Amino acid sequence: MIAENVVECIEDALGRLAYWWRGVGTQEEKKTIEGQYNELLIWLLKWGWTDTLDPDAELPDQCLAEEYLKHRGF
Repeated sequence: MIAENVVECIEDALGRLAYWWRGVGTQEEKKTIEGQYNELLIWLLKWGWTDTLDPDAELPDQCLAEEYLKHRGF
C-alpha cells in the first residue's frame, strides 16, 4: 500500500490532467495527456489503490484505461 499523501498528490495530478485535457485543442495533445493520465491511474491500481476518482477528475470512459473501468465496475 502507498502512503496517503502520495495518493492525494497523484489524485490531484489526475484531476489537473483531466482539466487540461478538456482545454486542449488538438487530438495529438489529447492523446499525450491520455497516456500520462492512464499511466498514473494504472500505477495507483497496481499499488493497491481501492478508491475511485470524482467524476470531474475522470476523462471520458472511452479514454480511460480498461483496468480502471473494471476497477470502477463498469
